[in-house]
Amino acid sequence: MTLFAREASYREVASAVAPVAVSQFLAAKGWELEASQDNVKEIWRLPDGQGGVRGRILLPLATDYIDFPQRFADALHAISKLNGWSPEELLEQIITA
Repeated sequence: MTLFAREASYREVASAVAPVAVSQFLAAKGWELEASQDNVKEIWRLPDGQGGVRGRILLPLATDYIDFPQRFADALHAISKLNGWSPEELLEQIITA
């Protein structure tokens, strides 16, 4: 898959799910909410099970920001990368969480 096609796929996932669904998914999968700014953003971390952190993401919540679609797709891509999932696998995981 080309970089352009992969980015398009994450934009498609981003248009299919809401930020709240991603928040619920992260909470259900062991991610910890580190910080939040109501209706603007959340910062999540994934513990590595040994006292460290496997990864962190900034999840945008404010859909009225001009760069929201790109930032949301970036967050989804980061979640996929940490788990070794394709965009389609990520969408399935979020929907079934």
